[in-house]
Amino acid sequence: CDFYSVPYSRELAEKYVESLIGEIEIFSRHAAPGTCGGLNTLYIGGGTPSCLTPGLFSRITETIGKRFDLSALKEFTVEVNPGTLSAEKLSAYEDGGVNRISVGAQSFNDTHLKKLGRIHRKEDVYRTVGRVRDAGFYNVNIDLIFGLPLQREKEVVHDVTEAITLSPTHISVYALSIEEGTPLYEEVRCGLETPSDDTYAQCYRTLCGLMEHMGYHHYEISNFARKDFECAHNIGYWTGEEYIAFGASASGHLKAGRPRGGIRYTNHGTIGEYIRAIERGQLPRAESIENDAATAWKERLIMGLRLTDGICMASIEGELGEPPRSIKRSIHHLLETKMLQKDGDVLRIPHDFIFVSNEILSRLV
Repeated sequence: CDFYSVPYSRELAEKYVESLIGEIEIFSRHAAPGTCGGLNTLYIGGGTPSCLTPGLFSRITETIGKRFDLSALKEFTVEVNPGTLSAEKLSAYEDGGVNRISVGAQSFNDTHLKKLGRIHRKEDVYRTVGRVRDAGFYNVNIDLIFGLPLQREKEVVHDVTEAITLSPTHISVYALSIEEGTPLYEEVRCGLETPSDDTYAQCYRTLCGLMEHMGYHHYEISNFARKDFECAHNIGYWTGEEYIAFGASASGHLKAGRPRGGIRYTNHGTIGEYIRAIERGQLPRAESIENDAATAWKERLIMGLRLTDGICMASIEGELGEPPRSIKRSIHHLLETKMLQKDGDVLRIPHDFIFVSNEILSRLV
């Protein structure tokens, strides 16, 4: 994983949480009217929040509860890594209002987990999901990865089958992306074999068919859910909603009181820079950009077309205005080549082209 991360230490965790609370406080004092009201989802993740002590976690949720109107909150997710959970932490999650747990299983094959650099083993996944269920959490997601070096199709099927036996309400299955600067990248550069594009595609078709057969609706490129258990928080990203992000390297999208395209911001990418900004009483912004019409349209298309139901063009036009000519031309070309399809006002990627969606979306930008 090339997301920002550092080794855990209790002292650093305490200092970081103190700064995180500081950012929430500073933001809430200066936010545009309406920004802090009516939140409908919360998500703590993008790292390993389950490494925090119950006390530190509770400090975060208590601060959010004081500074934001949570009366409309319907989904509160926390990501957990197998082997980092305890009854005390689960109790703190429940007390803080968490109602959805996302378990980063990645695989049920110990060899593949070791190759990915994960510290847990498959038995830890079973044990973690069992603890989550025993604590009374019903809405559970399991994250998997496919397309691993030397992974065979039958091993992908085994991972998906094992996940389904645990009866999660939601399963995310991501194709491995090997990022420069990671240990796995260096191994591949030195000759470690990775699956061919054809193998990737066949595995994807197989797992999609298996998921649908077992009652999981394929509602987004990498996501499958039981009826009414789609991830509301992520749907907000894919449909262009406003979202507030806190923490080192976090990215947010603010719309209240802003121009049509809103403002996108990214926080400082290291904990050191992040903490120093908070100590100066500043929001820890590394970048803040006001979207123009063309950028806003591109974002809505790239994100929205990840959904298998597609996007309503009329709805987006009502919010952003008419799409720029260049985007109209790109859409027209993709419709002519059958890589996009349109039913009334709804634009979507045909099912047979979902696996090559990145290529299709790149033509829109």
